[in-house]
Amino acid sequence: MNPFNATRHSEVRARTRALMRKACELGEKNFDPREHLVRLDRADVPQYGGLIVGHTSLEYAIALLETHGDADRANRIVGRILDFQVRDPTSLGHGNFPFMSHWKEVADPNAVCF
Repeated sequence: MNPFNATRHSEVRARTRALMRKACELGEKNFDPREHLVRLDRADVPQYGGLIVGHTSLEYAIALLETHGDADRANRIVGRILDFQVRDPTSLGHGNFPFMSHWKEVADPNAVCF
């Protein structure tokens, strides 16, 4: 690896570590230990307030693992997310997840991004 690439690689890794630590900090702040999901408070948009099944909860779990944090918590988060997966093969949302825990169905069948 040439010196420029080695320096750039080192900078990217340092930034990634800092972002993962920040993700852990934010996840911890909003984590609901009873539900094993991250909570989002949105008084301005009530349908998006509550427990987040995807995205933020999963990102918190990944950050925990990347920073050698609480692997048991990360495992509980992933397990809880999987509780919401639509498993009915006849459903348009089969294999997908609702975005929020209080949603009864998947709003966008193309929404899986994790």
